[in-house]
Amino acid sequence: MRRPSDKFHLMSVFHTVVQTGAFNKAAEEMNMKPSSVSKAISQLEQLLDVTLLYRTTRNLSLTDIGKYYYEQCNHILKNVVTLEDTIGALQNEPSGNLRITAPTAFGQYFLGPRLSIFLEKYPNINIDLDLTEKLRDITKEGYDLA
Repeated sequence: MRRPSDKFHLMSVFHTVVQTGAFNKAAEEMNMKPSSVSKAISQLEQLLDVTLLYRTTRNLSLTDIGKYYYEQCNHILKNVVTLEDTIGALQNEPSGNLRITAPTAFGQYFLGPRLSIFLEKYPNINIDLDLTEKLRDITKEGYDLA
């Protein structure tokens, strides 16, 4: 049974081949063997049932459909980089809702002065503060901190 091809990998290989202008340069940049790069391009062309590149021993050039595919790959790969950068930034900075319940006096005298400092440091956090003398079921009522 044949293992299915990773389309994203094949797309990345194709994109790198076009950018570098040569299979061996793409192989070097991607830390692959030139034969693996050639095989990836052949798999991609077979998968799409098109010819993306005209190959000679001295030259590579894009077919019309290869030009279109390259442009689309460029957009997709840029979007992936942007997505990864955004995810990385979100992981580095806390954000979201924080539900806190506490006794009134504790909230006024201890939490109050510190919450403004906390919110300055973490502006992407929204705090829902419930100051009460009632005993809360924090799990059932969805509190993060008590």
